[in-house]
Amino acid sequence: MRNIVILLSGLLFVSQFVFSADIEAGKASFEGKCASCHGPEGLKPIMPLYPKLGGQNSAYLVKQIKAFQDGSRVDPTMSAMAKMIEGDEIENVAAYLESRGQEK
Repeated sequence: MRNIVILLSGLLFVSQFVFSADIEAGKASFEGKCASCHGPEGLKPIMPLYPKLGGQNSAYLVKQIKAFQDGSRVDPTMSAMAKMIEGDEIENVAAYLESRGQEK
């Protein structure tokens, strides 16, 4: 039991470190590839029909980006844009957006 507690404590420490790094990488990717349409921090899209992404659940965002990539969700603009985000970058952007909270 003690070993499990030590292992979980270690994983928690490591995951917090990785999560912080992912958010910073995600912020850079979002600002370079997504913010021009979805707005700063994903909270003020340029068009009313574009979704506010800030504060959204990261698992949901990852699922949607992958759906645009594989064609199970179709939008001419997003299908093309989603293909520009690769590998860990998807999770990084999603983590960044989830960390933004909602507009007050």
